[in-house]
Amino acid sequence: MPTATAKKPQSRKAKASTPKSTNNFKLTKDNYCDPKLTEQWKPIKDYEGLYEVSSFGRIKSCKRIIMRRNGIKQTFQERILRPLHKDNGYLTVALSKQGKESNRYIHRLVASAFISNPHHYQEVNHIDEDKTNNSVSNLEWCTHTYNNNYGTKKERTAITNLKRGNYQCFGHRMQKINGKPLIAVNEKEVKKFPSTHEAARVLGFCQVQIAYACRNHGEYKGYRWDYV
Repeated sequence: MPTATAKKPQSRKAKASTPKSTNNFKLTKDNYCDPKLTEQWKPIKDYEGLYEVSSFGRIKSCKRIIMRRNGIKQTFQERILRPLHKDNGYLTVALSKQGKESNRYIHRLVASAFISNPHHYQEVNHIDEDKTNNSVSNLEWCTHTYNNNYGTKKERTAITNLKRGNYQCFGHRMQKINGKPLIAVNEKEVKKFPSTHEAARVLGFCQVQIAYACRNHGEYKGYRWDYV
């Protein structure tokens, strides 16, 4: 009996996926790069030939030869610069040109090099709210209002202010604290307050009299008052 020959599976050609434009990033054949495939480098404006920024948020100094004052040539090899972590959470890098050093925010360098800004927005937003993730796919140009109201910005700002003692929470509202912290002492207890205003509100006393007693380490309404 003739044996049936197995049919070879027909190969299907994969359709080439067309990159989509996101985050105001105008994709062209000259500036498109898939972050999963390759890292693209571009010169930093005003530092051409000295430094370059990548689509991954890295900064490198270019290989160059300089002439020393003694007439000897010195070669500087290409190297990746180590970013500096600022107190505000952003990453910066120190760039040097003609003996002058300048600290620049890395996310702004990436956005300026890779993301078009037709509306001339002044601020750059981190889409995932991670200030250290400076990949081009995580950045977008935006307005100051958009940046301030984006994501969990208000909640994170409120928590920071509470930790720093700049605000105090009263139920569902937050009140800014102005003035010096103080204490009120009597024979039974020691009370602490963030300000004379808050002490007057809680105890029902006169704020002016409380402030006067604190300045003079005096007594008022059965308490001895003093600033901390």
